[in-house]
Amino acid sequence: DASHLIVSKGYEQYYLRSTSLRSNSPLWEFVEFNETTKWQTSTFPATSGQWTFIAGVRQGKEQFLYCNGVLVDSTIASWVNVVSRNTSNDLSIGKFLKEVTVPINEGYCFFKGSIDEVRICSAACNPDWIKLCYMNQRTDDRLVILKK
Repeated sequence: DASHLIVSKGYEQYYLRSTSLRSNSPLWEFVEFNETTKWQTSTFPATSGQWTFIAGVRQGKEQFLYCNGVLVDSTIASWVNVVSRNTSNDLSIGKFLKEVTVPINEGYCFFKGSIDEVRICSAACNPDWIKLCYMNQRTDDRLVILKK
């Protein structure tokens, strides 16, 4: 399995996953599907077996990928195909609801591991809010430190 889905509204709308399809090592990949330019991707190297806070933000024509509260990619790489945008898909966590067959057969991209606190917001979250969420959820909670 080369790809593992975290959350999706379908392969032809948007998704967040880990993948090694276009590289020799795993990447976090945030993708928005646009009718004109098709798949618009932002990526960052992923470490297997390590807890990671991932956030993808789409704001107009801009796209941002955050790992552990830090902006790691704000570039957009596009890859074109003959597929059309499909907004009828239901939200899914941990796998695509339909088999991915374009441009290659990837199957359902089942996630191997734990997924916690998936959020989809109707407005773009700012970098401070993303950093705060990471600080509050990291395994060694550094948001509040109690002193005796």
